[in-house]
Amino acid sequence: MGTTNLTPRMQNAFMWGLPALTIAFTWWMPAAVQVSFFVSGLLSFGQATLFKQDWFRTYFNMTSLLEPKPAGQAPESPYKGNMKVNPVLSQAELSQRFQGVKVSSNLQQKMSKIREAQPPGGAFGKVIGGTFKEIKEAGSGVVASAKESMDGRRQKADVLEKNRYDAKKQEQLKKERWEKENERRAERAAKKMYGKR
Repeated sequence: MGTTNLTPRMQNAFMWGLPALTIAFTWWMPAAVQVSFFVSGLLSFGQATLFKQDWFRTYFNMTSLLEPKPAGQAPESPYKGNMKVNPVLSQAELSQRFQGVKVSSNLQQKMSKIREAQPPGGAFGKVIGGTFKEIKEAGSGVVASAKESMDGRRQKADVLEKNRYDAKKQEQLKKERWEKENERRAERAAKKMYGKR
């Protein structure tokens, strides 16, 4: 049998607790869903059991599982190796290590130019400041063009609204003139009719 990293308490929780939780949460689901869960659970259990069997692993040319060690001993890993870890050095140890290093005058000049060119916030402040400046410059052009576009649209909308209003007003004036003309005609016709009698 293979080894497991689970404690007996965790194994019991997985063996009895998870099915109980599954039943509790799927109690009101349709029967087909419950049957599906049950069948997939059975197949998974059968697969896990088969994969733990040595005869099954040898028949399908799978590597055998490691034999369990007695309690208290960790199983030996086939991927064993040695790692060299350097201790963390203090600031004094670091400066002592690099004290004998001589820096050329050309490199010192370049370093001093870099220090002078840096803004008070350091290189990070320079990058952030430059980035914000670029964004602001790019954004001001976009904002200006958007403002012009909006002003143009607003003017077009105002002209259209004015034309609609004028057309509506002209239509209303024509209607009023027509109604007055009809009233005059009706009065003339009434005068002629009553005048002859």
